[in-house]
Amino acid sequence: AKLGSALQFIASFIAGLILGFIKGWKLTLVILSVSPMIVVSAAIVTRITATMTSQELKSYAKAGAIAEEVLSSIRTVFSYNGAAYESKRSAKISGIRKGGFNGILIGVVWLLMFCTYALGFWYGAKLVREENFSIGGILIVFFSLITAMFGLGQAAPHLQSVAQAQGAAFTLWQIIDTLSTITINNSDGVKKEDLIGDIKFTNVNFVYQSRSDVSVL
Repeated sequence: AKLGSALQFIASFIAGLILGFIKGWKLTLVILSVSPMIVVSAAIVTRITATMTSQELKSYAKAGAIAEEVLSSIRTVFSYNGAAYESKRSAKISGIRKGGFNGILIGVVWLLMFCTYALGFWYGAKLVREENFSIGGILIVFFSLITAMFGLGQAAPHLQSVAQAQGAAFTLWQIIDTLSTITINNSDGVKKEDLIGDIKFTNVNFVYQSRSDVSVL
């Protein structure tokens, strides 16, 4: 759904761009002179979002492991009054950093778009004054490009969702593509059909991180 919406808004951007060139190529070129900055900033937003999402998912996985460890030993945690300590072990810094970057970069994208509007009005007034360009033509070009820029701006959040999906899938594909060190079809070596035995653990110790001086196991 997100990818389809992104393609819809990108098509709106292309259609508005074509209409702008047909009705007034000079004004269209002037307005488009700042478009590369918008496109580059949007691409940076998408790239950083994908990277931050991957880091955030790793933090969530670590937090899940901590929660599982604490809940499996909840009596021990409460008996040693370690609830406050354990609650601080899962840091939120990854999510906070991601939100800060997104806020700043998306704000820059919209700032560039508003600067584009101001440039279009200024140059349009100059064309009306110096080249007898019709006000109707100015409005057609301007609103066509507004529609195009609006489509580009609306496509950005959907592309951001696609980038988030790519960031989430990156870790998954890393696991899928990992080559196993065990060859299950290897027929080499000695095979014992009637293997019966016991497993014995020796010199195995375990301590909780909050009570490193007390051996639990």
